[in-house]
Order: sequence, then C-alpha cells, then structure tokens
Amino acid sequence: MDTAHNVKIASDIEATNNVLMTRNADGTWTHHYYPANSNWSTLGYVQKASKIMGTAVNNLQGEKLGEVDNLVVDLSAGRIVAVIVSTGDYLGMDDELSAMPPTAFRFNDEHDTLQLDTTKDRLARSPHFQSGQWPDFSQSGYSGGVYHAYNVEPYFNSDATNAPDNTAGIIRDRDNNTLTPLDQGNSPADIDTTAQIRNAIIAADGMSINGKKVKIITMNGRVTLRGPVNSSDEKRQIGDIADRIAQSDNVDNQLEVTLNTTSTLN
Repeated sequence: MDTAHNVKIASDIEATNNVLMTRNADGTWTHHYYPANSNWSTLGYVQKASKIMGTAVNNLQGEKLGEVDNLVVDLSAGRIVAVIVSTGDYLGMDDELSAMPPTAFRFNDEHDTLQLDTTKDRLARSPHFQSGQWPDFSQSGYSGGVYHAYNVEPYFNSDATNAPDNTAGIIRDRDNNTLTPLDQGNSPADIDTTAQIRNAIIAADGMSINGKKVKIITMNGRVTLRGPVNSSDEKRQIGDIADRIAQSDNVDNQLEVTLNTTSTLN
C-alpha cells in the first residue's frame, strides 16, 4: 500500500470517523467506510462503561446522591438492566448501593455528571442493598420493582406473557377512558405514593411475580391497580397495601385473578 493511499485513508478517518478497520490473516488491513448520512437513527451521547464508572450522580436540585459503582447488563437482550449507584455515604446508609433504571438518568450539558429526578428522601425508600449482598437481577420481579420505583416501564415487561388470562385488561387498555402507566401523575406526591406502594408489594412475603409487576397508577392522589394476580388473596393483599398507604377511598382495585399459580417467589 503506497504512502499516498495511506494519507488518503488517514484523511478520510479524520474527516468522517466512519471507518471500521479489520485485520486480515496476511497482516494487511481492510477498511469499511460508512457514509455519514446513514439511514440509521442518530445515537445519543455514547460513552465507554469505564468512563461512566465513578461518575457523580446529582438530583435536579444539585444535591449529590452518589457515584456510579457498576452496571448490570443483559447481554442477550443487548440492554443495561440497572445502573448501580453508591449512595451509602450520601444517605447515611454505610456501604449500601442503590439500583436504578438506566433511562431514569440524563447527562448534564458538560457530560460529567448524571442527573436523576428524585429527592434524597425518596431515594432512601427506593430499592437498595448491602454491597456484599447483591440481589438476583435476573428475577424480573425484583428488577421490575426497581423500574417501577422510579416510574419507568421495564423493557422486559411484555403483555404477551399474560395474554391467555388478560383479555379483559387488553380490551380496557384500548378504551381511552381507562388509565395506563402513561397516565401516572408527575407531582412529587403522586410519584411518592406509587413508589411506596410498589416497595411494600415487593417486600411482602409470598408475593408472586405477577403480583410484583402489577400496574400502579397514581393521579391526583387517586390510585388505580391493574393487571393479573395469582389469587383472590393476593388481590386482597395488594389492595390492603394500597389502602394503607393511600387510604381506601382513594384506591380503585382493578386487579384480575388468573389461573397461573406457578410464579410465586419465596
């Protein structure tokens, strides 16, 4: 390969940065050029995991909540399941870590700090664990609870898994007068009520995976519970939790009992 061609390649790389280089068996390199005007969607701010580790996490009020400690990755799905933030030193909880959904974060303009829309009080009531006692994030009930604590719909939540027993719910979802998680109120009080109910459900003994994944929608102080559960007792138990936190007059229990009793978590 002559010098002029090398200079041309270097110039192209500097100008476009859209070159993938692969090494051939004979030691030469093959250059694959990708046009800048690709039909693919534009990615957001992309950074190496090693650069994100240790990044400061602040709330929108500028209070420091912690630093990124680790990432939990679902390789087969090509997803980050959770961002693990070291919050103990900032919340007075020693060596505790907090799990948070990745889409709950935003970078600041300088890309040197992650921002999270929460308060220290709410963070203290959200899922956290001792650094030496990691939970099993492959359990959708636990990871789903992490997402719902921050009012984020889990990427692994599929209505198809409940389709045989959820016909009525699907029909109601098509009714414009029926609440869905997108109707969740944005006020601090509504968000806090939903988070408290979710955390109490996750902490309840014998709650099934279905029970841990029920939809909790709080709007203007009124709570709507939706989705399938495994028994009448479970429906009553979740309803009692919501009644205790939001008061019974403010709770509409629309949970549906299914015949699936195989998904109970001990």
